[in-house]
Amino acid sequence: NSPVTYQDLFAKNKKFSKSYYLLNYAVDGYGVDQIYLLLKKVIGLYDNPLVIFTFTTIDLDRTVVRLGGKQKPYFTIEDNDLHLHKPVPISLATFLSDSPPTIHSYLWAFIDNVSHLIWQNVFRKDASVFGTEKDRIEPIKKLNKRLLTNTISLFKSRGIEYKVIIFHTNWRGESPIDKNDWRDIFLKKLFDGLHVKPILAKHLIQKNASAKKIPFHKYFLACGHPSTLYIKLVYNEICRVLKVKE
Repeated sequence: NSPVTYQDLFAKNKKFSKSYYLLNYAVDGYGVDQIYLLLKKVIGLYDNPLVIFTFTTIDLDRTVVRLGGKQKPYFTIEDNDLHLHKPVPISLATFLSDSPPTIHSYLWAFIDNVSHLIWQNVFRKDASVFGTEKDRIEPIKKLNKRLLTNTISLFKSRGIEYKVIIFHTNWRGESPIDKNDWRDIFLKKLFDGLHVKPILAKHLIQKNASAKKIPFHKYFLACGHPSTLYIKLVYNEICRVLKVKE
């Protein structure tokens, strides 16, 4: 069964509807870079909006991707500033020829991924046996730090009320719900430095699961997306923060 949606829940909330109307700009598969671009595009369309800025931890990784089925806009940092690269009107074959994937051997990539999993699970270290994990992570952290810092600066410079929600999915490559990985550590340090206290879905799940003795897998669908239980948990927290809980 498909889970309940935030639109459904907020539409039925009379206290919320007295002060707010939900416009959902979420796009499946977007990275933080595309979320940032969409925010800049639409933020000027509304007077005194309340922005609930959300992303999943895996969206950090998507930020450095240049191809997502087709070309996507992406940023690089040049001269200590963000530089936007827009899609160009060329065929996919030409694009791949001009900008080939960094993986030259899928066998080597498989061996490296397996070694990384063994290293993490046996030795509990966030590094690959072959030493490539840090090289992969640092550019992701550097780019997302700039994007998220610019996002908060945008809100503050315009006097916009905002809340930040960080979702956690149950996909391959992310930490288990009861543990933290480099993404969680990076985001905590970043938002602490920005004096922002985001709503952390992972913490909500941990607290709820502990209190009600619910297994973690109940919070996710088989595909790794949030279940109705997960969605209602975040919805209730938003209502609590906005003081519109019925």
